[in-house]
Amino acid sequence: MPRRAVLISGTAARSLGSLWIRAYARRAGDAPVVAIDREHDPALRDLRNVSTIAFDLNPLNPSPGFVPFVEQLHAALASAHASVGFDGLSTFISAAGVYDSGPLVDSTVEGRRRLLGVNVCGKLELLVAALALNQRLGFDSASELSFLEIGSLRGLQASPGRAAYAASKAFGLDLCISLEQEGAVKRTLYVAPGPIDTHMLHRNYWVTKEGGPVEFLQHVRTQRADLYRDIFIRCDPAAFAEAAASAQMSRDVLAPIFERYKARRTAQLTDPRGILDAAELAEHLVDIAADEAAYSSGVYVFTAPGGRMRMEKLAYSDLVRRD
Repeated sequence: MPRRAVLISGTAARSLGSLWIRAYARRAGDAPVVAIDREHDPALRDLRNVSTIAFDLNPLNPSPGFVPFVEQLHAALASAHASVGFDGLSTFISAAGVYDSGPLVDSTVEGRRRLLGVNVCGKLELLVAALALNQRLGFDSASELSFLEIGSLRGLQASPGRAAYAASKAFGLDLCISLEQEGAVKRTLYVAPGPIDTHMLHRNYWVTKEGGPVEFLQHVRTQRADLYRDIFIRCDPAAFAEAAASAQMSRDVLAPIFERYKARRTAQLTDPRGILDAAELAEHLVDIAADEAAYSSGVYVFTAPGGRMRMEKLAYSDLVRRD
């Protein structure tokens, strides 16, 4: 039988992509996994059948430029194939993404370059590279490849202050619908989660919404990882105080930000969308990726009202815009 591989993007520490790989490994998944991102969860190095590619998935970066980016991306996948030795990519999970919010007129060129570069251009070029690799290998994407796009509820429901972000997530939805209609892949699944308890959410709340210093968040993430969950998920004041001292930052300055952060989390937890447990969602996405009979093409909406994960499937035909 052909040796099929999984391609997944967005696998930094505490990311949904990293948690998906861990969940897949716990289930003794035997297909090789190729993970591609600028940085990876260090724990992935210890997992069997996982190959990592260090690659910044933003072709809008000044260097190396768009065309060299595309050439290097195709070469990176070819190198992964040569070292791993699979017959084709049967699953591509597009989980890399960047978040931003605020009035569009106040957005910066750098912020738009980062968001659109990863969420639109990088996503598209990685998909093209995957399809091209399968084509070169004689592996039929139309009958073999499942494309899972980790989108957002914002791709379905636009909201104020998220013009560029919502548009970038709607791009992923239209990409899935178009691929499905042209029969380019076996199935496309647009995953539309509400807020997920990952670093992206914590950064959004701490830095973007509450104006907290990104240096504190990064210090905890990289230097005091043992306190990360206690601070940004459990909101434990003792852990926060310890991290503030460790970071040599003023507790008096950080404390009001921490209180606002806690209040924002509490409000979101009581919202009908809730906050999704990232590990639980990752486990479910392993099922979706593996079980083609049970999970056909379409939109899969995930929320967590009352702290309990809920899934709803929508058909593309319910969403396609008509003239």
